[in-house]
Amino acid sequence: MGVLTISLCRPHKNQLKILEIKRRFNIVKSGRRFGKTELVKLLASYALQGKLIGIWFPTYKDLSEIWREMVITFYPAILKKDEQLKQILFVNGGIIDFWSMDDPDSGRGRKYHRAIMDEFAKAKKNKEAWQGTIRPTLTDYKGDAWFFSTPKGKGNYFYELEQIAKNDPKWGVFKFTSYDNPYLDHKEIDGAKLELEQIYFDQEYLAEDIDINDKPFMYAFSHTKHVIKSYTPNPHLPLLVSFDFNVDPMTCTLSQQVNVKKLIIFDEIVIPNSSTPELCDAIVSRYPGWVSKFEVTGDATGSNRSSFERGGMTHYIKIKNVLNVKDYQFKLRKHNPSHLNSRILCNSVLQNAEFSITENCKTCISDASQSGVDSFGQIIKTKDKGRHCLDNIRYSIDAAFPDFIKDYHLYS
Repeated sequence: MGVLTISLCRPHKNQLKILEIKRRFNIVKSGRRFGKTELVKLLASYALQGKLIGIWFPTYKDLSEIWREMVITFYPAILKKDEQLKQILFVNGGIIDFWSMDDPDSGRGRKYHRAIMDEFAKAKKNKEAWQGTIRPTLTDYKGDAWFFSTPKGKGNYFYELEQIAKNDPKWGVFKFTSYDNPYLDHKEIDGAKLELEQIYFDQEYLAEDIDINDKPFMYAFSHTKHVIKSYTPNPHLPLLVSFDFNVDPMTCTLSQQVNVKKLIIFDEIVIPNSSTPELCDAIVSRYPGWVSKFEVTGDATGSNRSSFERGGMTHYIKIKNVLNVKDYQFKLRKHNPSHLNSRILCNSVLQNAEFSITENCKTCISDASQSGVDSFGQIIKTKDKGRHCLDNIRYSIDAAFPDFIKDYHLYS
């Protein structure tokens, strides 16, 4: 058999530091584009020595791209690859198995010389996966472990593990920013700093443990700055109605976009154990002069077939009929904005546009000032604190300022 040639990227100086100082268990916290993927490939190449390697990802979708890269990189030495099992078998007996931490039991019963966990902080069941499955796979060969991730705040097992590791000689702890990749254009990183809110830049590029998730969803909300006594809507402008569809309660907010940069939420309607027609009737009774002049936004799932109510109509068909609005008066996305993107937009608008809530909208004010998020950026909703008016607020902001992040100049 001839000599097999495998082309791996030459590690840059900061990647070399990690490989030179490594311990049995290693935590690598890094900013975006530091070179984590290439390090994962280098560590996985241990399989070329006949070793058994397990690599875990937050979700099955996350592993798909690097699976393809690994197959291409190690192709000359591959004896067999199993697309369904996501396993690469090498000619010398080495193996790389790919697993998802969506199921924390993935890999249970296997034994490995090395375990690699990619974007560990992102995995929702990372603690169960590590303690219940991955750590035991290293027992037979006294294998080593590698945890790679961009941080996700302090309310995360990745952060907890790092604090434990700092006081244990078996562990190596490494932190590098995006600037520590000498092959990245630092001007590009500087550009991102100008575009992103500071807390996101610090977390994603500087690898800082930012307590983003300890702050309310609308952390830029200030009672002094954003709450006004009252507002009388301009009769020459449409009213923007934002709907959130829950039987208990059904909610909507009413606002008006005074100009391209100014939005005022001036009323909220919250009806327990209600329905879409009842909510629409309440709107019409309060604002009869605006029938046919409303603009409508809200929960995008209200347009889905799964949202059919009695009578075979979706929520928005009923709203269209009762409020007498035309198709062009709907300001809906096909899909709801993610909580993370919505959070960035809302706080950017709070800081850089003119946004107000009148003091009579007590539920909106409470939700804006108190709604928290979990370590994955999802709004925390409980039975007693549904935070439904927060959804109304973020849908209204998205409808009024759809391109605020991408084309800020449009709102100058």
